[in-house]
Amino acid sequence: MPVRSHHTRSSIRRQSPPTAPDSWISEVVPRLPSDLDQQARQLQAFQRARAFACPADLLRGLLLYALSPFGFRFLGAWGVLTDVADLSAAGWHDALIRSSAFLLWLIGELLVANDRPVFITQRIRGRVWLVDASMLGQPGQSGDAWRLHMAFDLIAGQIGQVHLSDRHTGERLAHFQLQPGDLVLLDAGYGYRATLATAQAVGAAVLVPFTPSTCPLQDGWGRALDLLAWLRQEGSPIRQRTAWWTSAGQRGQVRLVAKRRAEHQRQAAERKLRRKAHQHGRAVSTSALFLCGWLLLLTTLDATAWAATEVLWLYRARWQVELLFKRMKQLLRLGRVRATSAAGATASIRALLVAWLLQEQVSTALRGLLPCLSAPVAMGGEAETRAVVSTWTVTVMSLETLRQQVVGTWTDVRVRACLPRLRRFLVSRSRRPHQETEVRAFLTGWPNSGSRFSDVPHDGRIDW
Repeated sequence: MPVRSHHTRSSIRRQSPPTAPDSWISEVVPRLPSDLDQQARQLQAFQRARAFACPADLLRGLLLYALSPFGFRFLGAWGVLTDVADLSAAGWHDALIRSSAFLLWLIGELLVANDRPVFITQRIRGRVWLVDASMLGQPGQSGDAWRLHMAFDLIAGQIGQVHLSDRHTGERLAHFQLQPGDLVLLDAGYGYRATLATAQAVGAAVLVPFTPSTCPLQDGWGRALDLLAWLRQEGSPIRQRTAWWTSAGQRGQVRLVAKRRAEHQRQAAERKLRRKAHQHGRAVSTSALFLCGWLLLLTTLDATAWAATEVLWLYRARWQVELLFKRMKQLLRLGRVRATSAAGATASIRALLVAWLLQEQVSTALRGLLPCLSAPVAMGGEAETRAVVSTWTVTVMSLETLRQQVVGTWTDVRVRACLPRLRRFLVSRSRRPHQETEVRAFLTGWPNSGSRFSDVPHDGRIDW
């Protein structure tokens, strides 16, 4: 293992004060809403210029808390070193709770700023939304405590709508605002007739997987549709038909698209079904085992404009929202909220969402400067390949850029000059024994240290 040499002494070069301008002021603040100060005062996040010079400084500290793995003690030390705020750890915690409504307003403003009308083809005159929800944990709570509902704009590559609820609120399409002509891609958690009724009320199209037991359908004469008998018939592995649904006095027409799964896909679905049934103490029915061999989709897309194969291909794009949640949980540590109260958890999640939306602006700009798809390139007789942009790497770079803009820089001279004010963050008081402090005192000056080693004999022998 590497060992530090004590035989030579290298000269230590002192850092000089930074001469570059603050990138937070020059690059991030211009991208914030123009009425930021007014809304911060109106929503009581910034009451008077005592701890912070302006609301932008308050937001900078909250973003640092979201982007760093450290707590409020580090946030307080950072505020002293950067002259943002000379505030205690408890003061920063109170500022976060007080800014919850302000952060919610800022999320809405950033979503509007990213909301650009992008059309896929003439067949869809609205947006393509990928809607899903993910559970977030919280210390002190049993299991998942919060559910983050999100609508991802597939073409723009950005989050369009978010909704935060507790774990008791289920997945519903009514959480989002849709426009006529929009297309919504959903997972099986939304495969109910209420989803179809909500989409029909606003004039949006849906594409959602379903289970016949939870979303019963009818034929044109109002009779119950026997899907198992239809699927058992000899025919193409990809088939479609028209069906109708009724819910709360409403009735609508829908297209059913079915595809026979490959053998390995069927076996994976069967294993998942048996595992879930074992967890809930239920028996697996023969009809459920049969349906493991089929992918069932409901859609309101026009059959003349969208063939069954195109519908199946389009549904594969729904996986992009799953990758989005994965990036947010791994790169932004969104999977577990660092808060013990409901108010603290809500404010923390909103601060994380603000940080993510700000990095999305940078990611979108970077993707626009890179070739999304280049011409096919032959690799020495091998299959042709295309150069694609790594969304993961672009997101990592954008988040790190935002973090550096928020953190700023300071020198060793600055740390030493601020040491008296940093003492309350670097030194803590505890009635419990602190092993590191006692060992250091014992090794350096134990006779006068006042530690529990003060009664050790002077010959150095310790009876453990």
